[in-house]
Amino acid sequence: MPLLLVLVPTGSASAADGAEAWKKAQAKVEYTVYRPGYTAGLSRSFFRVYPTCSQGGDPLVQIEYGSQNGNRFIGIDQSQRECLDVPDQHGPAGTFSVRGAKATVLGRCIPEPGECSAATRAGVRQSATTSVTMPASGGKGTTYVVVDTMGLTLAEIKKVVRSLVPVGSR
Repeated sequence: MPLLLVLVPTGSASAADGAEAWKKAQAKVEYTVYRPGYTAGLSRSFFRVYPTCSQGGDPLVQIEYGSQNGNRFIGIDQSQRECLDVPDQHGPAGTFSVRGAKATVLGRCIPEPGECSAATRAGVRQSATTSVTMPASGGKGTTYVVVDTMGLTLAEIKKVVRSLVPVGSR
């Protein structure tokens, strides 16, 4: 009788996430590349190292999980310094600590697009951007990380960001 193997996603990034791609990305840049240990059950859908970020200068590492056309999405952009503009129509949703650094979360303004003094939980779940400068590791420099999400709660966003570890450290 043939053996049937069933794989069940656990919500964590796995070895199938392509360790070799992460190592190659780290070799191409002067800053520390971070890899998530938790991706809310989403599979990696995109991975690329751009020669320069949108504002010029340093290379940009861009990774995506899920789909921007779906209900849930995580996009992680990494560069040596701030590289991308903060999205319009987002307001402050909170801050938290990760690896000794302060992460700032901005959530979508609801009900009407525009500036808001604070984002609601519903706004964060609809669309959020979290930014943090992560510490240097392994002889590489610090890393400016932006995590864009759709369909995730603030608790899930914190879990994703806090799961980031330097490539090669695990």
